[in-house]
Amino acid sequence: MEEADAVGPRDEERERYLRTKETGAGNERLRILVGGRRGERRKRRKRGLEAKKDSSRRAFVACSGCAFCFAASFSEAARAFPKLLDLNDETVEDVNYVLDHRNQRTDKVFAKAMTTMAGYESVIEERKTELFTRAFSNRTGKVDVVELGAGTWPNAKYYDMVASTTNFGVSVDVYGVDPNEYMTPYALENFEKVKSDKVKYEPLRGVSENLPFEDGSVDVAVVSLVLCSVEDQLASLKEVKRVLKPKTGKFIFVEHVLSQTNDSLRRQQEALTPMQIKAADGCRLNRKTGEVIKKVFGSENVDYEYFDLDGFWVIGSQIAGIASV
Repeated sequence: MEEADAVGPRDEERERYLRTKETGAGNERLRILVGGRRGERRKRRKRGLEAKKDSSRRAFVACSGCAFCFAASFSEAARAFPKLLDLNDETVEDVNYVLDHRNQRTDKVFAKAMTTMAGYESVIEERKTELFTRAFSNRTGKVDVVELGAGTWPNAKYYDMVASTTNFGVSVDVYGVDPNEYMTPYALENFEKVKSDKVKYEPLRGVSENLPFEDGSVDVAVVSLVLCSVEDQLASLKEVKRVLKPKTGKFIFVEHVLSQTNDSLRRQQEALTPMQIKAADGCRLNRKTGEVIKKVFGSENVDYEYFDLDGFWVIGSQIAGIASV
């Protein structure tokens, strides 16, 4: 008991936090809140214990009401998704604590702002098409996908592409994990644009540092402009590796990073990062994300390119690639 109290939030800290209204306060506590009891959760998993409460799982992956009422067939199809791991009661409480204390006004504004990224998506389309084609090649049957920070789900068309192309012949079930509940309506709008009936999408409200999926249960994981914002990048990537299937799992990533080619831009990114964190949901302009990915997956298992996009200033220095398990 003493050990659990030492890692988890103390009552006095919780009370002070409840009085805090500033944007991002929840993210500052995220590492403490979600990281403390992972050892206990892994022991449960190894022993093959079943979840105690279905309500716990539902609390952790609480989506907006429209997600569950989207269509009668949607809920039925969701049962075909990878089995969700029921987190223990303490972990559920801690994660919900972070989610419940996000700044709703800021989340709402940021979700709307993310619908204006069409220019970026157009420029990056060729690279994303190539990455999805590679990651989904030689696959048959149902492909289980987890997309972290799915947001408004601009990647919907790529799942549509791989499911509609006869060369693939796959169906794709996607869990879109995001802490911002205001992203969900926009994501479902993009889901409506998907033409293939072989693509299914379920939005889950959660955090990347503590994913509710069994070890080795996911075929493909995807991030796109996400690892700049997660509170604990190393923990998030370790979770990605944990849930991917051994030998066949693939991790697609497209991220902006600290410039490798422009000293002046690099200084600007460093200087502007504190302001960017507050203005853009925790986004860091100065992360060396590629190095962390290689640390987690091993350099020999990571294939990516660094490139500069003209016209995108501090987020124009980017990496795109695939990591294998």
